Amino acid sequence: MRIDFIDPFDSRWNEALGAAAEHDVYDLAEYAAVCGKYEGAAPIAFYASEGAQFCLIPLLQRPLPPSFGAPAAWSDATSPYGYSSALFVGDGEWPLRAVQAFVGTCAERDIISVFVRLHPLLSVPTAALDAAGIRVRHGNTVHMDLTLPEQALRDQQRSGHRYEIRRLHLDDFKVVVDDWSLYDRFVQLYWEAMRDLNADPYYLFPAGYFGDLRRSLGPRLHLLSVLAPDRSVAAAGLFTETQGIVQYHLSCTAEEHRRRAPSKLMLDYAITWAKSAGNHVLHLGGGAGSQADGLFRFKTGFSKTHAPFHTWRVICDPKRYSELIEAAGAFDVPPEGFFPAYRKPKDR
Repeated sequence: MRIDFIDPFDSRWNEALGAAAEHDVYDLAEYAAVCGKYEGAAPIAFYASEGAQFCLIPLLQRPLPPSFGAPAAWSDATSPYGYSSALFVGDGEWPLRAVQAFVGTCAERDIISVFVRLHPLLSVPTAALDAAGIRVRHGNTVHMDLTLPEQALRDQQRSGHRYEIRRLHLDDFKVVVDDWSLYDRFVQLYWEAMRDLNADPYYLFPAGYFGDLRRSLGPRLHLLSVLAPDRSVAAAGLFTETQGIVQYHLSCTAEEHRRRAPSKLMLDYAITWAKSAGNHVLHLGGGAGSQADGLFRFKTGFSKTHAPFHTWRVICDPKRYSELIEAAGAFDVPPEGFFPAYRKPKDR
């Protein structure tokens, strides 16, 4: 078995993706590189291969907080923002052997723990993952099966959504795709929306992030903008398109139009646009923090098709993990709670 941690410039990253039956934008080396740049982490992937069998786990390797007093060589890892997963190609004992090699290699390289957000729509070898760590279910995400007839997709929409979409059409709101002259306005509206929502600073991506995201993803990234009757931007969203999977990545609505919810028109249009481009699924994601909140209910107004979202938590070096728990005073955090426990904010 060939085992290594590789960086985004290593050709083996794309080799493994090419072998996988399916992958998504969050698994791409280019995407991991952008996330790592703005999270102060090193973009890496665990790579294992044996003949035609592969394992690829994209990660961001993070230094530990200096306040812990841990050796500088110690670190931990998390998956990039979104639904980056663990990809396996091979049957039989291969997934278990690959996972065991992953945990052992992490421990050898002083990576104390790993937190992975599993893709709700891509299959994983659950028995192999459970043998090395724990999977925690957080709730459901919403998606649309674009292989269905368009009318069947529209029939799933909540009646209130359909009514408001018709009103937006009648009032001369319209959707445009990939008018990148509107990108700066999208970024401004996104920041305003995050501040109004009092969002975690993690979601206040800097201007450079948006520029790097567009440059790195190229034609995989799309901007859908809803124009008001005066042709100002009422709402907009970033969507990614990879291997037939369209992801609803980030979105925002101008304050003066929030009551009208023009993003409903944007998502209604996205169905036609994504389906006509030959994609097979449009994934809307879940609620904030994977909760069944207002955002989740808004999304369920477009589709009755849901999928469970899990995270995978691995303690690669239990002894050192315990030492970090002690340094952080996080003794009362259960494994299914905040992970890794030693990073739990004091106010949560």
